[in-house]
Amino acid sequence: MVRFNIIFLTFLPVSFVIATTHNALYIGYNCTGSTNSSLDSNRASSSYLYNLYNLLGAFTLQASKTAYYNSSLGETPNCVYAFFICRFDQDSRSCSSCINEAKNRILKACPYQTEAIIWYENCMMRYSRFSFFGKMDVSPWVPITAPQNISKSQVTHFASSMRKSMTDLATLVADVPPPGAKFKTTMVNISGFGNLYETAQCVPELTAKDCHLCLTTAIERVAISVSARALLPSCIVWYQTTPFYNSSAITYPFFNSTSGTHPPPTTATEKKNRSSHIVAAVSVPIVLAILLLSGAWFCIYRHKRRKPSSDMEDIVGLESLQFDFRTIKDATENFSLRNKLGQGGFGVVYKV
Repeated sequence: MVRFNIIFLTFLPVSFVIATTHNALYIGYNCTGSTNSSLDSNRASSSYLYNLYNLLGAFTLQASKTAYYNSSLGETPNCVYAFFICRFDQDSRSCSSCINEAKNRILKACPYQTEAIIWYENCMMRYSRFSFFGKMDVSPWVPITAPQNISKSQVTHFASSMRKSMTDLATLVADVPPPGAKFKTTMVNISGFGNLYETAQCVPELTAKDCHLCLTTAIERVAISVSARALLPSCIVWYQTTPFYNSSAITYPFFNSTSGTHPPPTTATEKKNRSSHIVAAVSVPIVLAILLLSGAWFCIYRHKRRKPSSDMEDIVGLESLQFDFRTIKDATENFSLRNKLGQGGFGVVYKV
């Protein structure tokens, strides 16, 4: 089942676009694939949607840090791959606001679909159960054309000039090494029409060949009008006779090459093996620590058992002063009064 929704827009005055920089302008979406609508009866569907909501839930925060981010969550077949990309001439506030609105809208519009893409004027978001990172896709796509057409006598001249300038721009964008900011703007003057403002952008991970192919495909599809756009999953082109992009230097961090890129999900067997290694790595040190502590305690205990207490030493000392009766009788000369020293609490005291 495929769901497709597009809003065809007339181009707004520049003053209005600038006044609503942080209000994302919705364009359209497309969603395909289907999970089971009864989540309680389908664990796989529930797992996929759980991963999807958790993954997209982190996108708003990431959009405040970078204009492009991709990530994956879960294990096959319930792994979710997703990315977002903002126009690289937008600031972090505009990007974050756009991604937040895109996330909320796509989850409502495609509640049980496994693949979806949504476009806004300033951003795009896409997710799937299959990895598409670094791959060039030209469908589905969205065309946008202004209602003001060009007269038939001028179409050929305008179309030729526009396509040449846009193709030159596409070459400049494609030549940016991945994962660089594949985004360029330009202004050309077409005789009889005045200035034409143009921009082109590719997903940063595309190769030069794929980026150029995507952009030239978009240029071929774009309508011949005073203002037109073609929005594809891997690139966009946009031109019009009034300024619409931020011509200042790109200062917003457009891409973090490490924060969003994750390795492919592991299989259940790989995860089991990895878990076994982790358990072994954690268990062995713990067992060794317990053995060392037990040995130390045993040594201390034995040492205490061997060391006599001070009370026992006193008792042994007293025992060593005990004499038999014959020895005492001889020493006191048969208890002679001459050897009597006095009277104590325990009886007569004699000198020996």
